[in-house]
Amino acid sequence: MIALVRQRVSGPLDSQITKALVSAAIDFCKRSALVHMERTFDVVYEGQTVSFAKASSINRQARQQVTEPQVTGSVIHRITAGSNDLQRGVDYHVQSAESIRFLSEFNDVRIIGAIEPLPTATLIPTAIIEDYAEALADGATAILQLQPGKPWTNPDAAGARKMAFNDAVRDAYRFRVEHTPNAEPYNPVRRRSFC
Repeated sequence: MIALVRQRVSGPLDSQITKALVSAAIDFCKRSALVHMERTFDVVYEGQTVSFAKASSINRQARQQVTEPQVTGSVIHRITAGSNDLQRGVDYHVQSAESIRFLSEFNDVRIIGAIEPLPTATLIPTAIIEDYAEALADGATAILQLQPGKPWTNPDAAGARKMAFNDAVRDAYRFRVEHTPNAEPYNPVRRRSFC
């Protein structure tokens, strides 16, 4: 990935490029919800708070030599118990995209959402690298080119790179929603009474 960014901008150190790549990956994942994850629990108890991604196996499987968590929750799409959708505010509270507190006991719980890299990550999710490496390089380049007072500063080129990055984010979001029914925005019908 560093080589792709170097093709677009010269001058920044590898550490600056890495930081820009992680920032671009966080932005990409947060807005596109591309990297989909489901976590299951046999049972959750009333008052129990669970972690969506940080304590999941995805962090343990990242790489053997990496000991720090690499990803965190980005978006919670829905939570089910068996075949029933649980209601936000009635059955659970989403304290953050990473932390869910259950208000009742449920069996066969499934949390469905998206993840993003942590700011301290040294690894970027493979799903982004495989299909959106060029876009990620564009996003990182735009970040670098917008740094004031640097020899590689170029706001005009950064604008073009940012547009390409934003187009890829929209394409990735569309892909996720069209190909993953659980990632569709969930807005149940609510009965209202007006006096």
